[in-house]
Amino acid sequence: MIEDYDLDFLAVGDKTSGDAIFVRTFDSIYGANITLIDGGYAGTASNIKDFLSKWYETNTIDNMVLTHGDKDHISGLIKIIEEGDIEVKRLWALFPWDYAQDLIDGNYFENRNSTTWLSHELQRLYPSLKDLEDLAKKNSIPISSPFAGSFIGAFEVLSPSKEFYLDNIASSARTAEENKTRYYGRSLFESVFAKAADFTTTFKEWGYEKFSNESTSPENNNSLVQFATLGSKRVLLTGDAGVEAIGLALNRISNKTIPVADIFQVPHHGSRRNLSSELLDSIIGEKFATQREAEAAETITAVISAGKNDSNHPRKAVVRALYHRGAKIFDTKSGKFHKGTSTRGSWIKAVKLSYPSDIEE
Repeated sequence: MIEDYDLDFLAVGDKTSGDAIFVRTFDSIYGANITLIDGGYAGTASNIKDFLSKWYETNTIDNMVLTHGDKDHISGLIKIIEEGDIEVKRLWALFPWDYAQDLIDGNYFENRNSTTWLSHELQRLYPSLKDLEDLAKKNSIPISSPFAGSFIGAFEVLSPSKEFYLDNIASSARTAEENKTRYYGRSLFESVFAKAADFTTTFKEWGYEKFSNESTSPENNNSLVQFATLGSKRVLLTGDAGVEAIGLALNRISNKTIPVADIFQVPHHGSRRNLSSELLDSIIGEKFATQREAEAAETITAVISAGKNDSNHPRKAVVRALYHRGAKIFDTKSGKFHKGTSTRGSWIKAVKLSYPSDIEE
């Protein structure tokens, strides 16, 4: 068991949100291990390097992990490798063109039978992922594929499985022209819902919940979901994964109890397309009858990565639903979140969120 650890959610973004999470573990057999999960935007890279130097007193990252290829997760990682002053011992990331043959053999793309063509097309459709891979190879950084069942430091990857990953690639809006049948069977996320909608808010009584009927994108559902026990704390990290992905991930947790974790990364900066009441029941437990009971329970610590001036995240619907189940909720708008054995005396800490009396409609 890992006894000596630090888990740090960095403050990322301003008007838009991003993710950057550090995990430092130490044990008597393997010594210290430092993992960076996502890197936020390109401008986040300098903050990551400053943090690494100040709090971990090193310029080495043992495991650099990309949960998925969205710019608010990948851009800072590209910048760190590009600048070259941080040693990265291993990169964990999934590159869809590595599985072009599997996609062809599995008939994921109708009327396409050229692995070479599909590989090149996927590289064109995911340019940031291609940049990351090229930089890693240029700098002789080993690359590993973090499918479900892999272990990255103390964390087990729960999702995606290879099959789920391939299905999401084939269902993506990005590959729609090559695979109309699968694409139109899924949510038209990127074409219809990419722009933030305008919401009105309405006062609602305790216990009222309303999540979006629309699912998140296939790219988000391909986010890594990871689980570890750090000291006495069980930690569930979700990236931007949606209801389907997290539901599948929970099935892989052995000796599962409710709540399944002590620290829970709320997916996708608190978007209401990534959770449901039923899923939260499976993660945390059912709603409490009163606010007083919920506040006394403190069932789980929920952490939301959200930009300081991001007016769209986290959604009040999500904060309310977490609150209904007794969660202590923090976001990174005001500062960083830390849990672990080290002290963080001279930084601005994340602030616990209060219960919203209204909800987006």
